[in-house]
Amino acid sequence: MLIFYSLLKKAKKTVKNQAILFSGLLIMIGLIFAITFVEKYNGSTMFQSIWDGVWWGVITAATIGYGDKFPTSFLGQILAIVYICISLGIFTQLISLLIEFIFINNYKKMSGTYEYSFKNHIVLFGANDAKTFGIIKQLLGEDAG
Repeated sequence: MLIFYSLLKKAKKTVKNQAILFSGLLIMIGLIFAITFVEKYNGSTMFQSIWDGVWWGVITAATIGYGDKFPTSFLGQILAIVYICISLGIFTQLISLLIEFIFINNYKKMSGTYEYSFKNHIVLFGANDAKTFGIIKQLLGEDAG
């Protein structure tokens, strides 16, 4: 959850998009609890604990779908369809935010527009390797010889 939040924050998307994605994640978590409760109430042996529901939710959202857990009741299957539709949209959006973040940072670095904090840094211009090495040794207080 913290990773998703940091992605949303760093991507600098609008508040509306952040609210939609965060709401979608909360709905997904709620649906996992609901499916687990419905399946356990209907006597399904697939979802015996909340961990079984979380396992199913993560595997389903990641589109892996091992098939070891699945809802067997009609209501559980309807809720699973809703969960799958929401999770595909949410994770597609999160992956696109991650890719956008990576490409924007790479573009900024390549174009020289990436913002750096030069606190506690020294920048040397126009020195060849031998001079640079000597300057660094002097700055570190080492013998330059």
